[in-house]
Amino acid sequence: MPEAKDPVERTRLEYALRWFTSGIVSTIIQVLLLIVLSLTMESVFWPSALAWVISGQISFMLHYRFTWRDRHRDLVIGLTWLRVVGWRWLKFVVVNVSAATVNGAIQAYVMENVVDFRPLAWLVALAATSPVSFLLLHYVIFKDDEPPT
Repeated sequence: MPEAKDPVERTRLEYALRWFTSGIVSTIIQVLLLIVLSLTMESVFWPSALAWVISGQISFMLHYRFTWRDRHRDLVIGLTWLRVVGWRWLKFVVVNVSAATVNGAIQAYVMENVVDFRPLAWLVALAATSPVSFLLLHYVIFKDDEPPT
């Protein structure tokens, strides 16, 4: 008789698959926003910044309601809910900004010192920052709720 899989391992895989799906959806939204905003704005900076900010908020909600939905209690909307979700959102933004900064630095380093090929630089940076991002989301930002004080 085959041995049953450890439910913790299965759960981690499920979290990783949900995280990947949420990331793909928010990335597609970001690219579509970037295309639309680039057609309507002459600036190079603003379409990219707006697409990143909007897709970041969508990414947070996807992670909160889909990826780690079982990690939080369904609190009645009020001050406790606002405190819990607001604190998670703030930590999420800090991780997002930090990841974007490190990602950009890695891309710049690869482009400058390794190979002048942006898609490869992007993939190297993504490979370097994604595991750290997942671990921070899994173990810090969306850890199980603690009882409200």
